[in-house]
Amino acid sequence: MANGKTTNRKLTGSYLALIRRFPVRPIMSEAELDQATALVNELLDRTRLDSAEDDYLDVLSDLIERYEDKHHPIEDVSADEMLEFLIEKRPAARGLLNRRFQRSSPANGD
Repeated sequence: MANGKTTNRKLTGSYLALIRRFPVRPIMSEAELDQATALVNELLDRTRLDSAEDDYLDVLSDLIERYEDKHHPIEDVSADEMLEFLIEKRPAARGLLNRRFQRSSPANGD
């Protein structure tokens, strides 16, 4: 909306083709989530998108995020919990972190 007037954008053939493949509406199932995710990945793999395809990608990504926030929430974790998780995934990091923190601890005069 510019200056209180609605701006009409021309619906391009590429946009309409995407709408036919996956209409822009709330995602209601895991099957629709899978379809939407596959289409987003396909668009992201392209080297170039026209402005209508870019708009569609933006809106579809928002719809995916909304569905996932509702149906697959990610709990907030503390920094300590995240660090512990990352260390569990890469045990060699524990030794590196121990050495780093031992060198910079006040007990070592640093």
